[in-house]
Amino acid sequence: MIFWIIVGLIAGVVAKLVVPGDDPGGFVITTLLGVAGAIVAGFLASLIGIGGGGAIWTIIIATIGAVILLVIYRISLKGLSTRRGIGNEDRGVPLSPRGQPRTGKSSAEYDVFISYRRDRGVEAARLIANALKEHRLRTFLDVDELGAGHFDEALLETITNTPSFVVLLTPQALDRADEQDWLRQEISQAIKVDRNVVPIMWPEFGFPEPQTLPEDIRALRTYQGVSYSYEFFDAMINRLLRYLR
Repeated sequence: MIFWIIVGLIAGVVAKLVVPGDDPGGFVITTLLGVAGAIVAGFLASLIGIGGGGAIWTIIIATIGAVILLVIYRISLKGLSTRRGIGNEDRGVPLSPRGQPRTGKSSAEYDVFISYRRDRGVEAARLIANALKEHRLRTFLDVDELGAGHFDEALLETITNTPSFVVLLTPQALDRADEQDWLRQEISQAIKVDRNVVPIMWPEFGFPEPQTLPEDIRALRTYQGVSYSYEFFDAMINRLLRYLR
């Protein structure tokens, strides 16, 4: 038994080197997979008449078995995580300003909706969207997803079904917030359905006086935001990620 444990440990370590990655259970799983691989592979090798080659041969056969079991183990874990929706567990449950869990649909197609004014924010919006996608956040950007000039109920529904709402506040972004203004409608919808709203504010941006803002977006002033910085873009994205998780 000690022999198989030693062989299994060696086979498990080699298998982890061949197929690197993090696995729940760590050292214990490594050893168990190695032992199981050694036993199963040794048994199969004896059945087909290629066993009995000494300790080195046993370790080689055991390693092959451990690699196969490790791959099967990871595929099984991935399938289980997909069924249970665990792929985003490190992000946590977004909270509303009142500290209550948000009610975003678990079947949401996106994680983040980016709202902006096209006349001044389109390039920054694309940079931010690409950075978030690199961190595996499914990001909605209307010029990529819907095409230029498109605004209708489908867009509002996307905001409703997306847990986080990022709005780019470029200079004078809120100075023309009439009822038909699409930026106002997007912000209003995000606040109304209690999304995780994160403003990104340009250095030259300033909030208008509260009484001059439409009532449906007045609460935007109370959300904790991020200062936009092209020079320190990565640091800005890292801070944004903390608000999105």
